Amino acid sequence: MREPRVDAEAVKAVLGEYKALNADVYFGDDYEIDDLVDVVEGGRVYIPALYVVNKIDQISLEELQVMDRLVR
Repeated sequence: MREPRVDAEAVKAVLGEYKALNADVYFGDDYEIDDLVDVVEGGRVYIPALYVVNKIDQISLEELQVMDRLVR
């Protein structure tokens, strides 16, 4: 089993920023810390996006891998 992406200390830190000092938090799946922030703030809606890269043949493989990590 792999390590969860969010640990208890990160949850405490985020909730502390929003003055939620006494809360029970349950993750039904393996979520990221940004998902917790979205739930606490509420009202955020994600819109699907399409990234188009021009002249992709002019960059190196390493630069392409960096771009891939940025959009995930």
